[in-house]
Amino acid sequence: MSSLPYALVVEPNTRRGGIYVHACREEGLDPAIAVSNTEAQAMLRARGLPEMVIVELTMASVNGYQLLAGLRQQHPERRVPAVVVSAFGALRDSAWTMREALSIEVVLDTQVPEAGVRLALRRALGRAAAPLPEPDNRPDPHRERVRLARLRETGLIDATTASEALDRLVQTVASAFDVEAALCSILTHDREVVLAHTGLTGSLARERGTARASSIGRHVIEAIGREALVIDDARQHPTFASNPLVREGTVRGFAGVPLAAAEGTTLGALCLLDSKALALSLDGIDELHHLARRVSGELEVFVARRPRLPGDADQAYALHHVHAVLQHLDQPVALWGPDGRVRLVNAALCAMLSTSQERLLGLDRGSFAGVLARLCADSALAHVMSRLGSEPAVAHEETVLLGPPERAMRWSTKPIPLPDGDGQLDAWRDVSAERELERVAITDPLTGLANRRGGEDAMRREVARCKRNGQPMTLLLLDIDHFKAVNDKHGHAIGDRVLRAMARIVSRQLRASDLAVRWGGEEFLAILPGTDLATGRQVAERIRKAVVDTVIDPVGVVSVSIGSAQLDKGFDALAALAMADARLYEAKSNGRNTVR
Repeated sequence: MSSLPYALVVEPNTRRGGIYVHACREEGLDPAIAVSNTEAQAMLRARGLPEMVIVELTMASVNGYQLLAGLRQQHPERRVPAVVVSAFGALRDSAWTMREALSIEVVLDTQVPEAGVRLALRRALGRAAAPLPEPDNRPDPHRERVRLARLRETGLIDATTASEALDRLVQTVASAFDVEAALCSILTHDREVVLAHTGLTGSLARERGTARASSIGRHVIEAIGREALVIDDARQHPTFASNPLVREGTVRGFAGVPLAAAEGTTLGALCLLDSKALALSLDGIDELHHLARRVSGELEVFVARRPRLPGDADQAYALHHVHAVLQHLDQPVALWGPDGRVRLVNAALCAMLSTSQERLLGLDRGSFAGVLARLCADSALAHVMSRLGSEPAVAHEETVLLGPPERAMRWSTKPIPLPDGDGQLDAWRDVSAERELERVAITDPLTGLANRRGGEDAMRREVARCKRNGQPMTLLLLDIDHFKAVNDKHGHAIGDRVLRAMARIVSRQLRASDLAVRWGGEEFLAILPGTDLATGRQVAERIRKAVVDTVIDPVGVVSVSIGSAQLDKGFDALAALAMADARLYEAKSNGRNTVR
C-alpha cells in the first residue's frame, strides 16, 4: 500500500473511474476506487478517513448524497472535501445547494476532461486559489432544437398509439426487472408523452404523460451521453422528493435510460417505476441498456412503416434511383423484398463474399445465411439471419470473416418502404480497427495482462457464468511489498521490470480458465472461477512462494501480500472485492509476505 494520503473514488463507470484515478495520482494522492456505497464503506472501515472523496451522485449501487451525509454524521470533527459528479443537471443543482452541509467543494459534469478534473481536485484540496464558477446546468438550447426537429421528422409526436410489438416489449422489460410499471416515452417542448406502458397508475396513466416540468424521465433525455438515471428511493432523494409523481405515490423507485435514433439523437426514454424502493446493479443497467436498444429498434420499425412512396411513375423512378445509389456504394449492402428474398446486392457485397450477383439474387434468408456461414469464424450471424421472417425487423450482429485477411464485420438490417410493401436493407461495416482499439483499451501495455477495465468486464462475465452454473468463485488481490522503495532506489525502469516479472509469475500459477489482471499501480487481481476460498488460498500461497523464489536483477527478491475472498451466495463481486482489499490491508499490517 502507498504511503501517500488516499482519495476515495466512488465511480461505477470504468472509463471515468480511470480518469479520476489518474488525476489523483498526478496530484500526489493514492486513489482507492469503489464502485458502490457498500464497497466504499468497507474501504472507509479498512483505511479510515480519506484526504478527499470523489463520488457519483446517483448511479447503480451508488448514492453520493447518502455517502457524504454519513461521513459528516460519523465524523463531525473533520471535514473531508468532496468532488461530486453527475450527468444530470438537476442533481448537480441540488448538490450545489447542499455543498455546505455535505462538504462539497466542486460539482462536475461527467463530460469534464482530465485537465478539468485535476483543477477540481486542486480546488477541493485548497491548492487552487481561483474558485470554480457556479455550474450552469440548463439543457443546451442548440442540442434541444436539433432533438425536437428530429423528433418531428419521425412523426412520433403525432402518434396516438404505438404498435402491439412495442407494448409487448415494454411488458417484457417490466417482467425482466420485476417492477410494477415500465414505460417508453418521448419528450416534446412541453410534455413527456407515453407511447407504450404497462402497470402505470395515477396521473401518468390517466393523461398518458405529464408536463415536462414534472417529468422524471426528462432528466434522462436532457443529459449529455447515454447515462442511466437510477433513483433507489425518490421519497428520500433531495432532488426528487418534492416531485408531484413522487408525492402522489406513482413513483418511488425509478430507473431510466435514453432511447436513441439510428444517428444518435436521443428521442425518448425507457423507464422502470415502482411504488417500492428499487435496487439495480451494474449488470441490471447493462441489461436495461440492451432492452432500450431493442425498444429503439421497434420505434424505427414503427416509424419506417408510416410513410409510403408517391404515385406509380414516381415509385419506379425512385426505386431505380435507389438501386443505382446502392450499386455505387463502397459499403456492402443487400436489399430484400417484402417476400423475404434478395432483390439487390451491390458489387461491394459480392466482393466481400467472393461470389456473383447471380448467385445471390432471389435467395431467401436461410439460403443466404448458408452462403455466409461458410465464410464466418462462427455461426452466430447466420443463425440470427436465418431466423428473420418477412415481418420488418431491426437487428445487428458481429462476426469475423475468415481471411486472408481476417476482418471483423458488423451487420445490421432495418426496414425500408418499397412500392409493394416493407423490405429490408442490410449493410455490413468493417470494424476491425475499432475492435483492435478496444483490445488495446482493455490491455495493460506494460505487462500484457488485462487492465482494470478489461478485468471488470471479464469479472462480470465470469460472475454471471458461475451464478448460472452454481459454481463458486474466488478473487485474490495482490500487492507488491515495498514497491515504492524499489522505484525510489532503482528508478521506474527497474520498477517496470519488477511489474513485468510479477505478471509472468502470477500468470504461470493460474489455470487457462483463470485470469490475471493488473488492477492498478503495483496491485494485481486474480479471478478464479469455479474455485472455493480454501482452494483459492492454496493458489495464493503458490503465487506468494513463487514470487519469493524468484530473483529479479538488480533488485533481488521481492514479496507480495495477498487478500482473498469468495463471492457469497448473492454473487456480489463488489462485496468480495471489498473483502479481499480489507484482507490485503490486514496482510500488509501484519508483516507483509503473507496470505489472508
